[in-house]
Order: sequence, then C-alpha cells, then structure tokens
Amino acid sequence: MVNMRKLVAFTGIYIIFFIFVACLPCAEAQDTKMRGRFDKEILHYFLDSVKLSENTKIEDLADLNGFKQAVKTDIGFGGTLYEWTLSGGRLNIVSNIAFFSDNKLIKAEVRMNGNGEIVKDILAADTNLNVKFNLFFKEPTSDLPYHRDLTNRKAWDKFTENVAKTIGKQTKVNINGVEQEYNLLMNPLSNPYVGSNSEHNPTAIAVSKLRDDGKVDCIMNIIKGYSVSGRVYALQALFELEWMSKYKLSESDRILLSKIIELPLYVNAKDIYGKIHPVSYYKYIKQFILANRPKQSSNVNN
Repeated sequence: MVNMRKLVAFTGIYIIFFIFVACLPCAEAQDTKMRGRFDKEILHYFLDSVKLSENTKIEDLADLNGFKQAVKTDIGFGGTLYEWTLSGGRLNIVSNIAFFSDNKLIKAEVRMNGNGEIVKDILAADTNLNVKFNLFFKEPTSDLPYHRDLTNRKAWDKFTENVAKTIGKQTKVNINGVEQEYNLLMNPLSNPYVGSNSEHNPTAIAVSKLRDDGKVDCIMNIIKGYSVSGRVYALQALFELEWMSKYKLSESDRILLSKIIELPLYVNAKDIYGKIHPVSYYKYIKQFILANRPKQSSNVNN
C-alpha cells in the first residue's frame, strides 16, 4: 500500500513536470507577443506625441509619459539637461534634451536602443508606423542605433558664448585619430555620470585615450568645453599627466583649473552600489586628488 502511494505521488509529480515543460514554449511565445505589442505601442505613442523642433519648449513635453521622471542635470551657463526614457517590451527610446533658462531648446539627441531586427519586424508589419518612423529617425550607423539629432543654432551659439566668457576660449586643435572621443567629451548631452564603473563609462574611456596619446591641447579644450562629466574627466587626465611627469602645469593652467573647480556645478557620481549622489565639482576633484596623487608628488596644490 505504501509503495502504491509512492508510485501515485511520483506519477503525479511527473505529470505536473511534463505539463510545465510542455507549456514553456507557449509561455515564451506569449511573452514575446506581449513585449512586441508594448514595443509597437511605445513607438506609436512617441511618434504621435513628440514634435521635436527648434521651437520645442519644456511645456511641450511636460505632460508626456515619463517626462516628469526625467533625470534633470544643471549643465551650467544657463543650460539644463533632461534625460527622458520611454520603455517598451524590448526597446527603449532615450531622449537627451538640453534647454536654456529662457526655455529655448539648445540641443537634442534621440536614440532607439534595442535589437535593430526587432524594429525592422515591427515596421514591416505596420505601414503607417513605418512611414512615421522613417520621417523621424535616421538609419543606424556603425556608431549609432536609429537616431535623431537636432541643434538650435542660435541657442547653441548663445550657450557656447556663455561658456567662453566664463572659462575662456578654446584653441584650434588637430583631432585626427581621436575625433569620436573628442566629440563625445565635448557634447553637453553625453553621459553626465562619473564614479565607480569608470572602466565601462564611454566618457572615461574616451578621455583615457586622449591622455595616453598625450593630446594635452584637446584635453585643455574639453576642460573649457560643454560636457559636465567630460570636463571633470579632462581635469583628472591633466592631473594624471603631471603626476606621470608627462606635462607641467603652468601658472595659467592653475588659474584655469581653480576657476573650473569652483564652478557651482555638480556631477552625478555613482557609488559601488549604483546609487547616484550629486557631488560638487570642488568636492569631487579634491577627493580624486587626495585618493590618486602620488605621495611623493608636491606639484599639485589641494
């Protein structure tokens, strides 16, 4: 009797397991179908709702899904960066948009993150969506996914003029071989985060190449540039070059660095747990110097 009960129990478990395994493909197919529906819905929503142009103002975006949760960063000199993400099932639409204090759009970048083949499948099945999509997005390249870039030239010129008046004018430099890195580090819409995972941060990787190639003139321009994180990483690179005895800071360099460090700006620093903490330029650079300056070095003042 006991053996019969064990046999019945084992048979029941086997049947349940068999049913579970047999249903897995159905569940996966249903999940894929659901994700595809979310992707299609988010594409329709974005393309119907977002009318991006030089005349776009913050209030044009304020009531759109997720915009109130956009990460807001003061990039200084009258500019504010909004990082806005719309998530579908497998695709994300990431929009980085900078506005002036007078509410005029300065610069915008929209990126479609996800598998390009998924996008193609969705568009192939929806002619109307395909037309709207191709009117808004540009085809992906080796460096970019589906994307849309926009610059309000008048507002951009005013922003860059504000930077030059405060920090100083940039010099003409040769960026052959480092064009991609240089442009990334100059871009006010680029990754505004610094911190523990610098080895995976495109901004940190880019400035490391400039440092290792000895591109001091490019680094100095980036310090006078437009990116919150690019400027900080360039400062770090310049200090590292001096510590390695590959560059000697001049008196004018020291005056410039003091001016930069004292700017009322913050970086979004990520700790080892991935949490974000706003840290002032002054505090972040001071911590960097104290943590990394060689003990025998006396070239850099606190």
